[in-house]
Amino acid sequence: MALKRLAKDVGLLVLSLGMLVDLIGILFINDGSRLTALLNLTFFLPALVLTLSVPAYRARLFNRELLFVGVFLLFTLLVVCLNSHSEHSLKAQLKTALYVLVYVSAVLILALENKLERLLCWAFFLASAVAAASLLYQGVVLHKALFFAGFRLDSLGYEGYADFGNAIVSALYFGVFAVFGVHQVVSKPMAVWQRAVWALCVAALGLYILSTGSRGVWAGVLAAFFASVILHLHGRVRAGVLAASVLVLAAATFYVKVVLAQSGRGISLRDQIWSAWYERLGEFWLAGAGAGNDFDVCVAQTTCFNQAHNLFLQTGYEYGLIGMLLLVVLIGVAWIRGMDRSVREQPLGSLGGVLMLFAVITALVNYHTVLNRPGVYWLVFWLPLGLLIHARYMATQRGEQRAG
Repeated sequence: MALKRLAKDVGLLVLSLGMLVDLIGILFINDGSRLTALLNLTFFLPALVLTLSVPAYRARLFNRELLFVGVFLLFTLLVVCLNSHSEHSLKAQLKTALYVLVYVSAVLILALENKLERLLCWAFFLASAVAAASLLYQGVVLHKALFFAGFRLDSLGYEGYADFGNAIVSALYFGVFAVFGVHQVVSKPMAVWQRAVWALCVAALGLYILSTGSRGVWAGVLAAFFASVILHLHGRVRAGVLAASVLVLAAATFYVKVVLAQSGRGISLRDQIWSAWYERLGEFWLAGAGAGNDFDVCVAQTTCFNQAHNLFLQTGYEYGLIGMLLLVVLIGVAWIRGMDRSVREQPLGSLGGVLMLFAVITALVNYHTVLNRPGVYWLVFWLPLGLLIHARYMATQRGEQRAG
């Protein structure tokens, strides 16, 4: 018994390290292959071993919300089997599905053991420090014009560290921690100096996100901020914060409209991409075009894209409308059940809700898949889903205990 307990504690320690690597590894490890190998050893392997060996962890996999995740993943495997045009092999798709289940299981395990929130706090401070360093290095040392001047921030700018290779991806990554930071400020009791420190960190993250020029992420962060305020502040404080937020949003909207008019970016051809998706719907609505297939489209025969710039439309293209519907259902079930009052009262319940709000809004314009290699998109999507599933499970358990 003591040996089993020791093995479990060691596994949890390694898994905690692995989760921290998953949260911040991209900032400090500039070799993608090395990061992947480290995640496999410290995150996915211990999560799999713990899930299979500890009955309490296995039991958590059998709940309604995770059942819908399993149905969605099984359907993607079915598409690979039946659609010979799939880019992904059955082996590759099965590997991805197993990775998703293990990832969600790891979130559930660490949340159950009260370790996940602490890990997120550490990652938050490290991410905010890197965001501040990126702003200073790019702006002061490299003399980049950071705000609304054509340059879009996506890296530290030094030795390949914190290099996301894409401004939207970097905005999504830091957006997760900005939402987490605001949620903690409004939901946790803190001394004044602690709130000041957290607010400064959120400000650094917010300025970084602003300098990426990723407007969909801006919208997702603002919506999540509003949701956190509405859920946790009360009375005159909430009214005051909402009033100030509305004024800031109105001013920002006006300013962004002016900038867009000057830059000519518009909505980055999203409307024409989505129109092309609708025009070709008859080609893939039933069986999908195949798992992993690119949605190739050229606008005005000059600008070409290989994805739909929308998670739901890309899923519909690859897996058909049934696949898209299953994705919507698994999000809806987790979100609706997760927003129940008994769930929101759980320590991580409302956090999962506001992070999922961020994930859904940005999914409309900023990312197109959650079935790729583990990375930023998984942090944006599967992490909040795991948090919602955990909070619902805990609320159900407490309800059963009270009834008993």
